[in-house]
Order: sequence, then C-alpha cells, then structure tokens
Amino acid sequence: MKQSTLENKLIILADRENKNFSNKLKINEEYEILGIKVPLLKQLAKEISNEEGLNHVKDFLNYKNAFYYEELIITYFVFSNLFNKMDRDNAFSTLNKLLYYNNSWATNDLISLSIKPKKNFFAPYFDYIVGKIKSKNPWDIRFAIISLMSNYLDDEHIDMTLLLFSKVENSSYYVEMGLGWAFATALAKQRDKTYPYIFNKKIKNSVNKIAIQKAIESRRISESDKIALKKLREELKKNKA
Repeated sequence: MKQSTLENKLIILADRENKNFSNKLKINEEYEILGIKVPLLKQLAKEISNEEGLNHVKDFLNYKNAFYYEELIITYFVFSNLFNKMDRDNAFSTLNKLLYYNNSWATNDLISLSIKPKKNFFAPYFDYIVGKIKSKNPWDIRFAIISLMSNYLDDEHIDMTLLLFSKVENSSYYVEMGLGWAFATALAKQRDKTYPYIFNKKIKNSVNKIAIQKAIESRRISESDKIALKKLREELKKNKA
C-alpha cells in the first residue's frame, strides 16, 4: 500500500482525545501520533493482510519520509497476522528489518505480544528470541523478554526462560520493567518454578522490587503469596537502608 493511501485511511480514524492521552503516556516520542485505538488498528491490519499480504510490509520498508506512529503499528500487526504462513528465513529476516523501528515500550510490546508462533515456528522462534536477549540493544532485549513471557512460560520452556531472564544484565529502565513484569507473570503461571527466583533473591534487587510490586497488584497471585511478597518487599527496603 502506498504511504499516502495508508495515511489517508489513518487520518480518518484519528482520535484527538486518545492522541492527548497517548502523548502523556509517552508511547512514542519520534513519530507523530494520531491516537487511533488498538482495536481499530487491528481491524485495518486484518483487512490489509487479506488484501495485500506481505506486499504491504515491503512497501512500508520502502517508505522514504517520516511516518505516523500508527503506520508502524499497522505494519507490525500485518506482519504478525502473516508470520506463521511465511518461510522461516523470510520471516526472521523481515522481522529483523521491522525491529529497526522498535524504539519505545509501546512499539515493543505490541509486536512482542502480537506474534504467536504456531507449531512449525515454536522452536525456531524460541531460538531467534534467545539471540535477541543477548543483544546490547535494550529494545531488542525487551522484545525478547516480552516475547518469552507471552509464549514460553509453558512446562517445556519455563526453566530455560527463567534462567534467561535471570542472566540479563542490562540496567535500562524499560528492560528492568519488562523483567519485573515477566517474573510476576511467571509467578502467576508457574509458581513453583518462579518462587525461588523471587524469594531466594536470585535476581537483582531492582528487578525483584518491580516483580514483587506487579505480583502484589495481580489478581492471579494468591493472598498468602501476596502477604509473603509484602514481607519480602519490606526486607529489601531495610537491606537498602
């Protein structure tokens, strides 16, 4: 799809009130935001996926001028819709090109959470993510963390996933926030495996504090565990003092 055609479609869907809200959240500071809500973007992406397929992604990668934030998100959603239908080499090489534009927590989490590898991609995608978590780029690392959290907390992968989380050394704010979210989610889904990482302090304090707070706020964590988490939080505060 030509950039001008897509932009015209997006401008029609623009929402000023949501734009102001999105700007306050700092979902992206590089591109102009139109404020289009995610369900509308997903619907448009579905239509583009059916009509143009990967040609849209190729067109996007050839855009010459600065684009709206929503142009990137639409393309991420189109790619996610088609991901499992692509051959592996093409899928991963295209994803590498798209991740070049991943420069905020919002772009990061939308693509990480939208890609859902099916059986033929499940193992190769895990290997691909492991490569990204070892990157020096904080956005690649957060992409890997959220992707692992979203897809690989199952019985087969939980041990390796938690180990990978625990070995991340990057201290970027958004990396540590992602790790805290991931450990809290793992605690809800795989309590017995995750419990020792948090309560035996196998992860650094800055990440552990985020994980504890998110777990306390979660509806999926038992009240007894929340009581223990609050005690641990107080202990960590005392140790810092």
